[in-house]
Formats: sequence, C-alpha cells, structure tokens
Amino acid sequence: MELVNNQKELADISKYVIVADMIPPLKLVYRKQWKTMITNNTFFREFIKSKYQNHLKTYKPEVVRDFCDCLIAAKFEAEAENRDSVEQLNDDNLGLTLQDLFIAGTDTTRITLGWIVLFLANFPQIQQKCRNEIDSVVGGDDVVGHDHKSKLNYVQAFVTETLRYRPATPMSLPHKAVVSSSIGGHSIPKDTPVHLHENAIHHDPRQWDKPEEFRPERFLDENGKHNSRVPSFVAFGIGRRACLGEKLAVTDLVLITCRLLQATRGYEIALPGGPGSVSLAGDIDIAQGLETVKHQIVLKSIH
Repeated sequence: MELVNNQKELADISKYVIVADMIPPLKLVYRKQWKTMITNNTFFREFIKSKYQNHLKTYKPEVVRDFCDCLIAAKFEAEAENRDSVEQLNDDNLGLTLQDLFIAGTDTTRITLGWIVLFLANFPQIQQKCRNEIDSVVGGDDVVGHDHKSKLNYVQAFVTETLRYRPATPMSLPHKAVVSSSIGGHSIPKDTPVHLHENAIHHDPRQWDKPEEFRPERFLDENGKHNSRVPSFVAFGIGRRACLGEKLAVTDLVLITCRLLQATRGYEIALPGGPGSVSLAGDIDIAQGLETVKHQIVLKSIH
C-alpha cells in the first residue's frame, strides 16, 4: 500500500514537476512538489533495488520466476561467456531497467484498458465481432492463452485501433537531438529536447482515411490478418528508441480483453445511456496521459 500511495502522490505532482523541468526557474515556484518528487523517487528506487537484491540472492537458473530473473540470467550468461555486454549488465543498470518497466507499464496499461472497455461498450457491433472471433478461435470452454493470440486477428486490430485512436501518452517521452538538424524548415539545434506528438500523427488525415472514425479494420490486410506495421502508427514510438515493452504490452492487452469478454459471456458490456452517450474526447493530463472521462458501465443480459 505504501508503494501505491507513493506512486499516486508522484502522479498527482508530476504535472508541476514536468513543467518545472522544462522551465528550470519554476523549480523555485514548485519547490515543495520538487522536494516531494525527489523523496518519492528515492523511496521507489530503494524499493525496486531491494526486490532485485532479493531475487539475486534466491535466483535459481532452473526456475525463472519473472522478468527480473530473466535479467539476472542474462547477466550471469554474459559473465560466463565474457561478453562485451558485461559492463552494461551490472546490478545498478538492471535495477533501473526494472524501475523503467514498472513506471512505463503501469499507468499506460491502466489507461488503455479503460479505453478498451469504453470502446467495447460504445461500439456493440465491434464487441460482438470480438466475441465471435474468440468463440471461433478459443472455443466456449477453454481459456484464451498465448497460443491463441496469433489467430485473434480482429481482437488484435481492435486493440491496435484503440492505441491509435486514444494513445495513453499523446506526447512521447522527451528525446534529445544528438546533432543540429532541421525538419520542415524548422531549425533544431543539438541537445534540443524533442517530443513526438503521437496523437497528432494518429489523427492526421494525410496519413489516415477518416482518422476520427474508430475502425479496427484499418489494421487488417486483404486476407483479414492483423497488421500493425503501418508507418504512421507510432503508439510505442519509432526507431531504435521505441518502447522495449511493446510486444509484452500488446500481448497483455489482447489477452485481458479476451478474458474480459469470456468472463462476461451471456452479457453485453454497455453504457447505461447507450452508444454515443459518453464523450470519446477523453480527459488529457500533461503528466498522466489521455484518460477516459468518468462514466458508468453496465452488464446487460442478452438472453
């Protein structure tokens, strides 16, 4: 619970911290928030470090318990084979990797799942197509698993369209220009912070056919196979610095969506006021991303 409260407090003050980080003199104005951020980050780093150290002490090569064990295995393999990567696979870097994954994969997943439930409720025909595919691929009694994912093309397309239509982070994390350059006639000096405006790219009519329509079919090829390798789809960034958790995130979102629909078989996930009764514009927060507006969801019996 202490960790949950810690992260909630960080989320609440992060809007002030981000602005102060972009405009350093504002650190004086937001001194209290800045101090809280440092204190909470220190607590979080120590928490992750203790978890990593515990895994390191109890690690057994024959039993891989989680991602932390995978990192430790990579560290030991690099040491045993005297690879060049040994220097990078040290305890400090591996702990920071765990911290990054925890931060990047918590709120973004929560926000996207919120949109998934809203879109299922707002577009009953799409919900039914997802249910039909799940029943066809998985069957009525089996629980969906990783082996089914590649055959769930429409569900994957639905999740991808959710990420396009309402990306959890409309603005990417800042990168830095390593050399001076220019884009579209605008000069970008070396060391300039650069953000990717994902939401603008995802709704650019020059790149997408009717971008304001929610249409999973745009991510299906002529054979009905899921295809997310579309140049203008940048929900996880682009290039060598793209999100390293993309495959894990998409797989989790697909499986959670399927299991939700399986668990509610015999019912329709719906909005009390019916389709179109809730705004799909979202509630944007500079720090916490693009969340759904507050709304109610009901289960309606279809028998």
